[in-house]
Amino acid sequence: MVPLSDEHIPAVAHALYRLEIDHGRYPFPIKPNLTKAIQHVIQKGLAGEAYVGHGCLLLVSVQQPWYSDTTALCEEFILSLGRGVNLRAVVQFLDKLAAEHKADMILSGNTLQDPRLSQLYLRLGYRRVTDQFYKEPTWDA
Repeated sequence: MVPLSDEHIPAVAHALYRLEIDHGRYPFPIKPNLTKAIQHVIQKGLAGEAYVGHGCLLLVSVQQPWYSDTTALCEEFILSLGRGVNLRAVVQFLDKLAAEHKADMILSGNTLQDPRLSQLYLRLGYRRVTDQFYKEPTWDA
């Protein structure tokens, strides 16, 4: 995988557009905003936290929780850019990044709840540690 560059932006923008129009197919409750998403990807690229390769865009961050000395490489988003997708290689690249950043752990997710991705994470040594919950607020409460 290589750092995001200007030449990748059209393919990334197209993939984000597809995600925006396909939003209803996924159980994720937050509707994407194409303009905001592209701006965020560019900011991540400028920060050295966006990579392209194996048919995907990968966004990451290095974080340390306020309550711990543990440093985590956090996978923020993996987006298919079309053909040639190799999720195994993308997920394995997280190990390389974690080593470069001397991270104590890698945190990743499966927001779209794709069972194939969950199985891949488990096969590559990840453990399931949490569930995520969603509720719309009740304004009359």
